[in-house]
Parts: sequence; C-alpha cells; structure tokens
Amino acid sequence: MQPVLAADPKNRDALALQQRILENQKKSASQDSLARSLAKANAEFLAGRFEGAISAANFALALDPGNAEALEHVQKSYAQISRRLLGSRSIENLPPAIKFADFRSQHEPTDG
Repeated sequence: MQPVLAADPKNRDALALQQRILENQKKSASQDSLARSLAKANAEFLAGRFEGAISAANFALALDPGNAEALEHVQKSYAQISRRLLGSRSIENLPPAIKFADFRSQHEPTDG
C-alpha cells in the first residue's frame, strides 16, 4: 500500500483501500473495548462491586448506546444497591424513572 501511495499519492484505489483498512481497525478496536467493558461489568457485578459494574456498563453504553447486556448490568446493579441500602422492600422506594426502566425491560418484545 505504502509503495503505491509513495509513487502516486493521489491513487484513488490505494487511498480508498487505506481508508477502509483504517475504518476496520477503528471498528475492531471499538468492539474489543466494548467486549472488555462488558466483561469488566460482569466481573464487578459477580464480585459484589455494583458501582464498578455500573461504571463499566456505562462505558460500554458510551461505545454502543442501547446495548442490552450493558443496560441489564446497570439495572441489576442499581437493584442490588437499592436492596443493600433499603432492604427487601426497596422497590417501594425506587424513583419512578428506575421503576419505569425496569418495567420496560421486562415488557418489551424480544427480537427473534
């Protein structure tokens, strides 16, 4: 690639190929980062570090808004934090927005 562009810096085919290669590298790096963030969210949740799980899941959501796995980690982590703080009757004390998000996650149709 580089020898072609060195000989002809305006070679359209070589420039287009170089652009596709760069885009694929960025996409791959983003997917790797997403996978690491989701794995960290899961590990933090399993270790009982729910704030860490939320942080990692939010990072994943910044990379992939609407990611179902990340949203699930956020919802479950907030539920665990609420149980710790408020006891078993925590659902009665949740803010309406969190109750609505939980309701939506349980009642939205699934793909497939």
